[in-house]
Amino acid sequence: MKNFLISVLIATLIPVTFAQDEWVLKMGVFRGRETVIRVLNTRPSLEEKATLPYLIAIVWRYTGEGSTKQMPNPSEIERMDAFEALIHEKLVKQGIAKPVLVLTGGLQRELLYYVSE
Repeated sequence: MKNFLISVLIATLIPVTFAQDEWVLKMGVFRGRETVIRVLNTRPSLEEKATLPYLIAIVWRYTGEGSTKQMPNPSEIERMDAFEALIHEKLVKQGIAKPVLVLTGGLQRELLYYVSE
């Protein structure tokens, strides 16, 4: 189901570069809530899928206090970005994980990664 979602999103989003990877980014409605959607522009290769066979979701719930439309406030964004940078440094650069989708909205950020065992 998530692979289908990723495929549909790739077809309709615009390219943006984040942390050396090519992403597509769009503001839209997902699960009935205004959401920022960031998805990897290319599908993982067959080699990557063999090395990273599991898809996991990390969900970060935030308060959105002082923010509008159930989006994170600046201090929450800073903490979430630092968390993503740490994952990138410790897991992605080591080949243990590959980010594929980030959904932010509705008082939560959901990060999807392909990972090894």
